[in-house]
Amino acid sequence: LNYADHLSIAIRLVHIVKAAHDKDVVLMDLKGSNVMLFEWKGLHVFKGIDLEGALQVDKLLDDSSFMATAAFMAPELLFLKKKGQGVALKAKKSMDMWSLGILIFQVFQSAAGLTFWTALEVDNNDESIKSAMASGYFTQSSIDSLIDKKFPGSKNSTIRHFLPKLLQIDPAARFTIHDLQQTSLLHGGASVSATKLYEGQKVLNDGQKKIIKKLEGISEQMEESFASLA
Repeated sequence: LNYADHLSIAIRLVHIVKAAHDKDVVLMDLKGSNVMLFEWKGLHVFKGIDLEGALQVDKLLDDSSFMATAAFMAPELLFLKKKGQGVALKAKKSMDMWSLGILIFQVFQSAAGLTFWTALEVDNNDESIKSAMASGYFTQSSIDSLIDKKFPGSKNSTIRHFLPKLLQIDPAARFTIHDLQQTSLLHGGASVSATKLYEGQKVLNDGQKKIIKKLEGISEQMEESFASLA
């Protein structure tokens, strides 16, 4: 996958969040294993799954809201996780925007052959994740270095501009879907083939082997493959 392919995958992930936020729904547990590839009307699309924890905007969180995967949890949730009950915190779209930023970050991190944040996800140690957040791991310079490692020619790339804006510790400073719409991100951009979408699915769910081997042009085999994922 080249830079344009990875960016196209990022755009598709943004659209998952946009579909929820347009309905004032906060997904609350956006992560790679909750994004699956489906065939719909002859197209191949990413869709969000496992929406049991989704909440309407401004609904008070309950204990289950703190059960999301720590590596994708917004800092304002993670740092209050141990308090659990009694925390008067409401579901906000900014929580999903952090998770979206982490997910896109992982796509590009995997492209660069790095696995640090994925390792934190597997370890699921809250304190290690908090430490990484506080260390400036998502600064502009660190994201530039990440992209330079795999895509050194993309000096003015879109991803450099918006990814640090998603990964702001302060939720009020994070980009919203509306902010992303003001960039070129959701307008056109490179398309990605079905074959490369499957490769993108492998990036999203690194370590999972539910990858369909038969790709474009064989509808019956496609149906059988999707049935095997059910």
